[in-house]
Amino acid sequence: MAQNTYYSGEEGDSNTTYNFNVDRAMGGAGGFQVGSTYKPLTYATWLDAGNGAEDLLDATQTRWPADHRWKASCLERGYKIEPGNNGEGFEIQNAEPGYTREMEADFGLYNSINTAIYAMAEDLDLCHIGEISDALGIHDGKAGEPVDTTVLSALLGGSVDISPMTMARAYSAFANRGEMCEPRALEKVVDYTGREYDIPETSCEQVIDEDVADGVNYALNQTLIRGSGWQREIDLPGASAAKTGTTDNSTQTWMVGYTKGLATASWVGNYEFGSRSLNGLSIGGERTEGDDWVDGSTYAGGQWQRFMREVARDYDTGKFEEPSERVLEGRNGTSRPG
Repeated sequence: MAQNTYYSGEEGDSNTTYNFNVDRAMGGAGGFQVGSTYKPLTYATWLDAGNGAEDLLDATQTRWPADHRWKASCLERGYKIEPGNNGEGFEIQNAEPGYTREMEADFGLYNSINTAIYAMAEDLDLCHIGEISDALGIHDGKAGEPVDTTVLSALLGGSVDISPMTMARAYSAFANRGEMCEPRALEKVVDYTGREYDIPETSCEQVIDEDVADGVNYALNQTLIRGSGWQREIDLPGASAAKTGTTDNSTQTWMVGYTKGLATASWVGNYEFGSRSLNGLSIGGERTEGDDWVDGSTYAGGQWQRFMREVARDYDTGKFEEPSERVLEGRNGTSRPG
């Protein structure tokens, strides 16, 4: 864990007694909105439900009527209605024009297309997305509660604050083919006489299917090749994967990524000034100007890239397993067109 603040309760620039990496229950700040780094949870659910990475989505829809029933089996009526802020229905937009069209599911994830995520969600049970999220240990870093994925904004990482430690652990399960381990800070305990003491073993559990994890790795590997984080690849072809995340007006930015042996969550954003944009600010001695837009690939992505280039090779950098035909093509055997 690392952060660019000074540990001090005294007044002064960058002074803090918070650990921004962990939950409030651990003495931390409790996390931040994670933006599009939450999107792999919907995609993992899409694969877990038997759909394929190469299935075609109709990602043209940006608005659903106020009485639209989103399947949600954990709710009393079995569905969720989202009237929107003005009672005229639920509405979204993509970050960039030109993507409101038909596309493959994996393309929608690695290019971070909002309409693709909701096209998947409309075909899924919102509560199933929550079950996958909970299995991966994702929770509100302030309240400690699981993410309520029947709140539609949650699918874009906008409803709760989540800590970097939580996101790194969740993504480590993708890297580890669905097996997730509890974080452990201690490697060794030795007293002044040189006596070494036993420490608890790491607790690990298979939380999602191997083939689902393989499918997520397949898509997120493309993020660093031709997707939203293409400029942040770390010279490990077929062995690295990541997802960018940017909240509204660039108030919080993320890059969460991994190799087989190392998962790292990188966050750059606001703590005390939650609604302040990063655009136009001086960050690390650099200032964005003109039409430059701060997103997850900018500063958060840059520090993720620098760290992983230095450290990733100390751990397993083997290539990810190829996804099965079932994961690529879905139950119906659909395939990517021409």
